[in-house]
Amino acid sequence: MEQATIAKICVDFAMTLLLLFLMAFHITGENAHMVSGAAMCVLVIVHLILNRIWVRTIHKGRYNAVRTFRLVFNILLFLTMSGLVASGIMMSPIRQFFDFFPLDIARTLHHVLAYWVFILVSIHIGIYLKKMTGMMRIKSTANTSRKYAKAVWLSIIVLITAYGLYAFVNRQIYSYMFFLNQYTFFDYDQPVYLFYIDYLAVMGAFIIIAHYSSFFVSKRFSNKANIS
Repeated sequence: MEQATIAKICVDFAMTLLLLFLMAFHITGENAHMVSGAAMCVLVIVHLILNRIWVRTIHKGRYNAVRTFRLVFNILLFLTMSGLVASGIMMSPIRQFFDFFPLDIARTLHHVLAYWVFILVSIHIGIYLKKMTGMMRIKSTANTSRKYAKAVWLSIIVLITAYGLYAFVNRQIYSYMFFLNQYTFFDYDQPVYLFYIDYLAVMGAFIIIAHYSSFFVSKRFSNKANIS
């Protein structure tokens, strides 16, 4: 495996873990949240540098429906994350430089955009998961048939997706995304690991949905191109 590929995987993995950590503001506290947010900004910049070839080739080649969707989606993710960073800076210790922007609006935007970024990043991972799943493909062994392995893998996928969507509703994430609730509810009596399990499951559910949706759409457009 090339060093660039290893670097990309390490950076993406670190960003994923850090994103989960950032969602647990009530657990980590304000100082740790700000430091983690700054670290995430650095990792995002590194991520863009490692994927600079994609950025340079945006204007090259032909655009079909799949490539157009990915471009629009990535722009949306970039704008959403930029808004999240900007609103976070406006609430930081250097807020005196942004007194012109109302603090309550910055706080509301940061709250809403945080959940949008969480879901959009999960979808982003799912869309670009094809190479990773190729390396992690299940192979049959002498003791385990390929058919049995696929059945187990499918069961795991279904369970993660089902529980993730349940946690998405139960944790009221949808309400935070659409301004239905301006304040996040945290159960401080609940064990910390349950919070991370739920949010990890939500992330997993949207990764799975995005990955397989992207796979089927790409395959469909590929078949149409071959027919034509």
